Amino acid sequence: MENLRWGIVSTIKAPARDVLEFAAFHIDAGAARVIVFLDAPNPIAEKALRQHPKARVIVCDDEHWESRGRRPKRHQTRQSHNATRAYRKHGDLDWIGHVDVDEFVLAPGGIGSALARVPENVETIRVRPIERLAGGDGKAYKQYVPRRENRLEQVSNLYPEFGQFLAGGFLSHMAGKIFARPGNDELKLRIHRTFLGDEIGPEALDFPDMTVAHVHARSYDEWRAHFDFRHSEGSYRDELAPAFSRDKGGMTLHEVFKTLLDFEGEKGLRKFFDEVVGDSLELRERLDERNLLQLHDLKLDEVLERQFPDAAL
Repeated sequence: MENLRWGIVSTIKAPARDVLEFAAFHIDAGAARVIVFLDAPNPIAEKALRQHPKARVIVCDDEHWESRGRRPKRHQTRQSHNATRAYRKHGDLDWIGHVDVDEFVLAPGGIGSALARVPENVETIRVRPIERLAGGDGKAYKQYVPRRENRLEQVSNLYPEFGQFLAGGFLSHMAGKIFARPGNDELKLRIHRTFLGDEIGPEALDFPDMTVAHVHARSYDEWRAHFDFRHSEGSYRDELAPAFSRDKGGMTLHEVFKTLLDFEGEKGLRKFFDEVVGDSLELRERLDERNLLQLHDLKLDEVLERQFPDAAL
């Protein structure tokens, strides 16, 4: 399809630089529109986004939520509400993707070209993630270990001490993120899937022509700064299931981290981080031996300067 128009929507609570890097990357990659819902006041990011013709910004303040009934307590609910609103409002786009501020969509040959290859009868696609290793040169990403009979063994070989607690070897999600074709008034965007009315929507088509580079942590200090929220309300929260069944020694990440803190304190968290998240030659080699290592340079400084040269950062 010539002149295909795609966009990105995200609900964000992050420093201005992170917000603008996210927007700049996707605009630079060809997005016709990047729609940012600011989950907290961010005057610097707001001003810069309002000045860019391909950005839209909505400040989710008290007035914003009062006009919609009430502010949902859970951030996941706010994300879904905002994404669905953008999906319905921006019907002039051919595709819209729902991703987080630390996720960057990649496609060899371009995102628009990849989306143009989706069969016309497909309404939603699933774009699977890769997860960045923290530290180093910032270019190393790992793929997850595919689901197979010996998955637990494979993950444990990669991460000898903590592999039995990691689904596919990832600290965060493997489910990926959704792109959808606007135009269905019944469709609702969630974090990792869609709903049609009050029912779960049809399973999205797995689309390997694109991937989501997930920068879950850039350094130990950054990871530790986000840890408490993730442990209580986010991707390490108590309600999530263990990666492997308990009869195989499985524990939830919430339980793993609580145990480490109770018995080893900060040293325990650091030990986990160094084995699972930190960039090292040894981990790169283990990943590469299994064809699970990818290298990508997002060039965020360059795209930020190109798209938002006057931002007061």
